Amino acid sequence: SLDLVPSDYWLFTRVKEHLWGKQFESRDGINTAVTASSYRLSTDEYRAAIDRLPHRWEKCVDSAGDYTE
Repeated sequence: SLDLVPSDYWLFTRVKEHLWGKQFESRDGINTAVTASSYRLSTDEYRAAIDRLPHRWEKCVDSAGDYTE
């Protein structure tokens, strides 16, 4: 379930915020920007996303695996 993957529900959204409106000349440029963006996020932000997992697990079990917002 996508509700259980922190990269899908949290990380990619945050990285996209940092990259919004930028243009890149190469894949290397994109890779560098994505890596730099992920390093800008604080340890507390990563920890908070992981801490939300039990709640998301419960939602997934309660919905029999169906996607929830």
